Amino acid sequence: MLKLLIVILSLFCSATASAATGERFIKENIRLGDSCIASARYNESLDFYIKALERAQEGNNHFLTEECLGRIGVLYCRFKDYEQAAIFFSRGYKSAEERNDDNEAYRFACYLMNTYCQTGDLKSARRYFAILKDIVPSNKAEKEYYDLYSEGTLAYAEKQYARAIRCYNEAQRCAARNGMKDEYSMSLYAVIAESYVGLDKPDTAIVIATLLMEEALKSGNTNQLGYTYEVLSKAYGEKGDSVLMKHYRNLSVTLEDSIYNLRNFNKARSKYSSIERRITDRHISFLNDRITRQVLIIMAFVVLTLILVVAIVMVIRSNINLRTAHRALMDKNADLMREQQNSRYLRDQYIKSIGIADDVAKADDNSGNIHDEAAGNNTDETGDTQTEPKMNDAQTALMIQRIMAVLDDVDIISRQDFTLQMLANMIESNTSYVSWAINSTYGKNFKSLLNEARIREVTRRISDTEHYGHLTIQAIAQSVGYNSQTNFIKTFKRIIGMTPSMYQKLSREMGEMPEDDKQE
Repeated sequence: MLKLLIVILSLFCSATASAATGERFIKENIRLGDSCIASARYNESLDFYIKALERAQEGNNHFLTEECLGRIGVLYCRFKDYEQAAIFFSRGYKSAEERNDDNEAYRFACYLMNTYCQTGDLKSARRYFAILKDIVPSNKAEKEYYDLYSEGTLAYAEKQYARAIRCYNEAQRCAARNGMKDEYSMSLYAVIAESYVGLDKPDTAIVIATLLMEEALKSGNTNQLGYTYEVLSKAYGEKGDSVLMKHYRNLSVTLEDSIYNLRNFNKARSKYSSIERRITDRHISFLNDRITRQVLIIMAFVVLTLILVVAIVMVIRSNINLRTAHRALMDKNADLMREQQNSRYLRDQYIKSIGIADDVAKADDNSGNIHDEAAGNNTDETGDTQTEPKMNDAQTALMIQRIMAVLDDVDIISRQDFTLQMLANMIESNTSYVSWAINSTYGKNFKSLLNEARIREVTRRISDTEHYGHLTIQAIAQSVGYNSQTNFIKTFKRIIGMTPSMYQKLSREMGEMPEDDKQE
């Protein structure tokens, strides 16, 4: 047990260490990518971001995956591949939404709104603008700033340039009011200048863009510088100065060629595509394995269900057959009781018809002889005789009549001390003649006949719930002479064919059945 615990702890520590190492690798590559962005080495930054993204996806690190997706999407925007950027931003937004991370979801909603404005998909842009307005991130100042910035960008895309300028100016005041970094305000000058171009105010746009260009040259912000060249080219074009328009366009193209190496960028994109294919293939393999397992589980469940249904059907059928057999036994028992009563009646009629009354006196006179003749006969305790006594049919019939008269008396047979000798004494005979009469008439010994009489009384009392329903089966058994519960159950089952409790249950069920069902 100790060794197993050590192995489990070792595996856990190994997995934890591996996860920690993987997270360090991801963060380090993100940091290197950010450094490349700062020095305008955009192609190299994409390589680092892709490495970090692959490891984050393999480790199911959703937060760092979103960090990589956001940075890669921004890079695609720099290369003006807005459609591909929207794909990365959408994946990041979906992941953040699933994690209920309002901060990340807000960031990606802003990305998507601005990206769709660039592609001209204003319907999607308006949808994500409504989404970002509803999201409440933790930083209230940044939300106020980006809400205004996004509103201005959407207004510009809708060619509502005056409204765009108002939103951008309000965003600048928000940044100043909340003590935000200068870059928040500086980044707005280019879009304000471009908005003035849309308002047919190229001179104002040129003034703002020129100041921004000088600031970008001082700070070495090549990304801001390239955008300023584009705005100046548009402003001079709007003013009708084709020379300066071409001049700033050439500067913009030259700068883009120097910092955006499309050839290397496409290599990085191709590398990412191969990574995506590997990840997709692994995901498909995982899904196929899961589907296979689910199919096997479903098949096993179906098979087990079928087996269970068959077993239930068999049990039900068995119970039905068993109950039918038990009811048949009860019906047979009732028929036997009726036949016994009928047999007793016929025996009495037979005795009367043959004039047995005339022979009674003779039989009584010879009783002393019967006792004497039987003195030498052997009779065991159960009433089995080994020597056949000399009795004619009339004597036998008379003796059986007397025997049954005694056995019909419930009070007598219910005595626990009732024996063959007591029965012989009651009918003024001896055990040999009594036992022989029982054996020759019924084919059984005294003990069996007594048990049948007692069990018949038990079944009658079980069925008579009106008078005996308050008694337990054990109490009823004791009331008819059974002191041993085990012996009683064994005897009852041998005679009736079922246990006393089953007989009681079926008797009650049949008592509740309609008369038509009982007859069936």
